[in-house]
Amino acid sequence: MLRAWTLRALLLAALLRNRLRLRFLAWVHPGLEIAPGASPNLGGARFTIAPGGRVRIARGVVTEHRPGALSFEVGPMRST
Repeated sequence: MLRAWTLRALLLAALLRNRLRLRFLAWVHPGLEIAPGASPNLGGARFTIAPGGRVRIARGVVTEHRPGALSFEVGPMRST
């Protein structure tokens, strides 16, 4: 029983950490928009967004939780 509670607490802590990291990343990178329904596992992703670059992650986007395995590298938008 204690193991189940410990595992649940660890999973909830990881979920909270990922959500807080996503909010922090959205604050640091003004071009990063993450919909509320996107997976909190995106908190383990690496974001490199150049000034003027934009990344929009829609509701329903999911990924595994593997820190550093998912990387977004975006340059500035060009006008055509």
